[in-house]
Amino acid sequence: MRLSQVLINLIGNSIKFTEGGKIDVRAKLINIVNDKVSLHFEIEDNGPGIPKEKQKMIFENFSQLDKNSNTNYQGTGLGLPITKNLIELFGSYLEIESEIGLGSTFSFDLTFDIDKDAKTVIVKTKKTQGEPISLNKKYKILIAEDNKINQIVTQNLLQRENYECVIATNGQEALEAHADGDFDLILMDINMPIMGGNEATKAIRKFDSQIPIIALTAADIEQVKLDYKIIGYDDIITKPFDNYEFFQTISQHIQNALSNKKAQDFTLEKVS
Repeated sequence: MRLSQVLINLIGNSIKFTEGGKIDVRAKLINIVNDKVSLHFEIEDNGPGIPKEKQKMIFENFSQLDKNSNTNYQGTGLGLPITKNLIELFGSYLEIESEIGLGSTFSFDLTFDIDKDAKTVIVKTKKTQGEPISLNKKYKILIAEDNKINQIVTQNLLQRENYECVIATNGQEALEAHADGDFDLILMDINMPIMGGNEATKAIRKFDSQIPIIALTAADIEQVKLDYKIIGYDDIITKPFDNYEFFQTISQHIQNALSNKKAQDFTLEKVS
């Protein structure tokens, strides 16, 4: 989970400042010693680069090199400071190499325990999981997510399984998109700017109790699991998610919603 957060933050940072450019993500083996493996990670972009005298400054909370140079980005400025702190929790450190006009490279080394039983577990899991539930038509999903990387990954996954997707970058956009569009399910990130997922879900539930809304969260917190149904969510998925469980959850809730709608339509016909 921690490594996923580090990579999402660093890749997302490169995307924010590299419009129409190139970003490379590399993981290289350094060595294997006994039951531990050391890996070197690099995220390199060919964006505008960072001046030498300002490279330390970017790891400070709420710092931004040039407010006018990145007008499309609205955020807290906490991405790199958080990433630096996360890497330090591993007992490592984040390095940067950058030159104006030549791009930037962020790198770090991490050492992990080797899980010798993982291969056996993966094989068993694949045998028991099978394929995602097959859907008979193309369903439309609203993805409410402010992180660019998560938007791309989630949309690509869903489109590969023949879903139609619309992106909302915050809760307010999700609320407006739902009012204007005909969706079969909403994937709602809990933490978003302007309006969070909880607030947006409560607002949607005031006039739509039927559409399945699944909460997405990067925090595996017990309180979130206890509260999500009270807020109005039908289910919760913790990021980074398992693809099989992700599709099973989505498919099941869409099928449940369709079954409920058919039952309601049948009851209305019977009454009339």
